[in-house]
Amino acid sequence: MKHLLLFVLTFFSLTAVAQTFSLSGNVIDRDSKMPLTAVRVELEGTTYRALAGLDGSFVLKGIPSGNYKLKATFISYDVYLKEITVAQNIENLEVVLSPEATEVEGVEVVAVRAIDSEASARATEKDAMNVLNVISAKEIEVSPDLTVANVVQRVSGVSLERNSNGDGQHAIVRGMDKRYNYTLVNGIKIPSPDPRNRYIPLDIFPADLLDRLEVTKALTPNMEGDAIGGVIDMKMKNAPNNFTLNVNVGSGYSQMFINNKFRAFDRSTTQRFSPRITNGNDYEARVDDFPLENIDFQDIQPAPNQVYNIAIGNRFFNNKLGVLVAGSYQNTYRGSESIFMQIFVNQEDNTPYYERVQVRQFSAQQVRSGIHTKLDYRFNNKHKLDLYLAAVNMNDFETRSRIDTILAIGRGQGPGTGRIEIRERSRQRYQSIYNATLQGTHEFSKKWKADWSAVYSLATNDDPDMAQVTWITAIVKDPQGNFIQDPIMYDTDYSRRWMNSTDQDIAGYGNLIHKTTLFKYALELSTGGMFRAKTRTSVFDSYLIRA
Repeated sequence: MKHLLLFVLTFFSLTAVAQTFSLSGNVIDRDSKMPLTAVRVELEGTTYRALAGLDGSFVLKGIPSGNYKLKATFISYDVYLKEITVAQNIENLEVVLSPEATEVEGVEVVAVRAIDSEASARATEKDAMNVLNVISAKEIEVSPDLTVANVVQRVSGVSLERNSNGDGQHAIVRGMDKRYNYTLVNGIKIPSPDPRNRYIPLDIFPADLLDRLEVTKALTPNMEGDAIGGVIDMKMKNAPNNFTLNVNVGSGYSQMFINNKFRAFDRSTTQRFSPRITNGNDYEARVDDFPLENIDFQDIQPAPNQVYNIAIGNRFFNNKLGVLVAGSYQNTYRGSESIFMQIFVNQEDNTPYYERVQVRQFSAQQVRSGIHTKLDYRFNNKHKLDLYLAAVNMNDFETRSRIDTILAIGRGQGPGTGRIEIRERSRQRYQSIYNATLQGTHEFSKKWKADWSAVYSLATNDDPDMAQVTWITAIVKDPQGNFIQDPIMYDTDYSRRWMNSTDQDIAGYGNLIHKTTLFKYALELSTGGMFRAKTRTSVFDSYLIRA
């Protein structure tokens, strides 16, 4: 009996020790009185914890009786602490969290828009104060265009004038001739390597060096006023915000040279200067002064076209200094064949007939190279310096063959027979543009801003020792009495020509901008000035040797 009583007392004692309770409630925001979700609620120093549900409710179960410290934490709110005693189930406990308040002196947000994106191009067109079209670098990357000349033809209202071998060269904006347009690089006018005109041959610039191409069709007062047609502005690649490396390699082959040969000539003995430049103005040139290798034409199978582009850039010194170096190399072979018919109208009976027929053939090797370096230094978000250095070159080696058949005589059996005039020409041209531009932008206050530019540019054109030989042949009788095409030259002209030009610009630009209000409307007033010193030289020497 004594043992049974002891067992009963021990059972009831253990039952009392093992008794637990629950704690439930809701978490709300102090200001809005709205429930908070995912708040961590726990009894500090224990494993009893829970997360508030979508309605802010929470439940802690199996808590032994005792004194605890209830803790609730949530991002952007102060920590909640409360002493509680658990001796029974606790329900509807309200936990009120207060938003955490942090005082800061200010927040500086610096953002740089990526001007090479398609979205940036469309935003620029939308926000422009004048008629402006933009082609982004992303669009250029997916196009087959190798030169800026071919890129610009994709702009609405712009057509392209091509050179003798079919390459695009000059832009025609809204039907206005090329002399009514001018070209900018990063907003700065550059000189032209063209020996006779001021407009820029756009085929000298590789397209891969561009961040974007902007074509302005309506000038604003802060632009130079000598282009009533339009302005083409090439925005070159800019320093990136982080490390960037882009490499592009391409190759191809002209379909024309699959079944045809490329006509080349020997350039090894080319004289870069004429006999007059070499020996003085009083020197009388002789036949021996002119090597004959550049009229020794050879038909060859050209190598495949080659295109190489690379751009690498990064930022240094806590993102203050940005550096980008980009290079491009293109070696392409082009050719064309055409037939030109010259018509003559008989004045007596108005009967038209063909007087001459010309069979023309061009072969051209073009080697383009360019290097572009951009450095910018951000002192802060209000002051910045930019340094732009660039050199672009195009070497063009061209041969032209023209067979001009005189049909009016009526002796022959089609083009290339009878009385014909044959002209063969070799030409080599070296064009270069060099540019160095230092620019600064400064914001002195919310109302006053200024920008300035210091520029040095040089354009050169070297067109040495262009050789052309012309001869005329006819049909004659051979000793057997048959009519044959006479291989002997009856009349021969032999000409050589040297042409060289340079165009140098030293320029400075400055603008001061003031922002204010007028009748509660935002008003921007700007004034500026420009200085330019231009030096242009040109040399032309021509020699004619007649046999």
